Amino acid sequence: MRFLKGQNYGNIILLVATLLLSCSGGADKSMDLEDPTDIYTIIKEDSTSGIDIVSAEGSDPIEVRKQIAAFEIPEQTYEKKRAMLYSLLDRLYELGDSSGGKISYLIDSLNYMTVHYLQNILLDKKSLTHPLQHKMLKSVASFDKIIRVYSWKDNLGVDLHLMLNVIQYQCQDSGLRTLFMSEIADNEDVDFACSRVQSIYKLKSEASNSLYLFNFMGNRGGKKNFKGSTIVEIVDDYLEFDYKAFEGIDEYYVLKYAEGEDVTVSFSPKTDILQYVFKNSEWTQKIRFVFDGQTFRKEKTE
Repeated sequence: MRFLKGQNYGNIILLVATLLLSCSGGADKSMDLEDPTDIYTIIKEDSTSGIDIVSAEGSDPIEVRKQIAAFEIPEQTYEKKRAMLYSLLDRLYELGDSSGGKISYLIDSLNYMTVHYLQNILLDKKSLTHPLQHKMLKSVASFDKIIRVYSWKDNLGVDLHLMLNVIQYQCQDSGLRTLFMSEIADNEDVDFACSRVQSIYKLKSEASNSLYLFNFMGNRGGKKNFKGSTIVEIVDDYLEFDYKAFEGIDEYYVLKYAEGEDVTVSFSPKTDILQYVFKNSEWTQKIRFVFDGQTFRKEKTE
């Protein structure tokens, strides 16, 4: 079984080794990222049009990543950190979808700096009473507010429409933890990790650990859409993503659909029934699962 512990400060990886800053007079000034605050300063103070990102040959990306992971956020208050987070999201929104090339490195930097700030902010209990709101952010929470997910589009402009997700959750000791969902993106989990979580429900169970149903949606590129469901288990201060959620299917149930087709997913906490309704121009199919306190069993297909 694979357990993932929430990060108190975030394991941040920025895939950029050097920033090349184009001066207004046309001259170029190169800057080595020996100090991760260089990224912070450039993102905060310089105009988008004056920033060009290149990959530095001969540099050690592992060392740069270590420096970025050790970067200490200078803002001290919740409000100032939130303001900086919104500034980062504003810049991502202004850049829009990247057409590739060097600008994608800047967007990658902005995305992961955003993750860095967001994880730090969500460890503050003030975030429970002052939820984050920005046009780039989508959020969804369980009814009991124990688990919340913040998502935003990566804006890298590739064929895959990927989402970045940070989970905030409360442990049994009421302490807050966070997890960047890309940390679970292996071959089995990539659809879930890079999708948008649509709804979260606490399941009725006699198990000692809390179980939460996650319904999600995403895109595998072009017109290949999907919707799916899984169960996430809180184990002490860990999140378990290998829970056997569906009898005979294991962790995930995923239904693919194309353009012109539609899939609706619903769950009733009263009846413990999870229902998928697939529609196209010719027919409609309903797929139902009932939760028996431990796992979802397929009940009926029409």
